[in-house]
Amino acid sequence: MLGWHDADAAGIAGVVLTIGMAVDANVLIYERLREELAKGKSLRGAIAAGYAARSARFLILTSRRLFRLSF
Repeated sequence: MLGWHDADAAGIAGVVLTIGMAVDANVLIYERLREELAKGKSLRGAIAAGYAARSARFLILTSRRLFRLSF
């Protein structure tokens, strides 16, 4: 069984990148939720709109990151 002491730099970078992308996605959802609530939508409607908008933004941002990392 491998522990953290067996991790190499690439593995650690992968973990950091994964955590960063998850935090970024949650921040995007939260900001969109605040915008929708400020527009007067109900909580249920704001959550639906926040996740719907997140899908497109997250796909674009993720593809940009992967493109940058590949070069």
